[in-house]
Amino acid sequence: EVSLKMSFSSKSFFDGEYVGQLNGEKKHGTGKMTYKNGTSYEGDWVDDYRHGNGVFTWPDGSRYEGNFTSGRMGGEGNGVYYDPSGKKSEATWVSAPPVSASSAA
Repeated sequence: EVSLKMSFSSKSFFDGEYVGQLNGEKKHGTGKMTYKNGTSYEGDWVDDYRHGNGVFTWPDGSRYEGNFTSGRMGGEGNGVYYDPSGKKSEATWVSAPPVSASSAA
């Protein structure tokens, strides 16, 4: 029998701030982590790993929305990315890496 003691809380970690469900001291359930480097992830967590559906956002506005497995982007998802000149690219994943991509100025 598995027993989970879930709570909803704000917690500081060495790499950022988390608001969401916890299982003991681990991110587990639904929550948002804002990292010190300006990136963020909002979505599903399992035992401190991004796992399930979520959105990862970079400081320049680039984002990936889709599936995460053991902390990594993978499976189905969509991405919008900006290069340093501001050029926008979009990509669709069926599995990593993307299966289609397009660019626009």
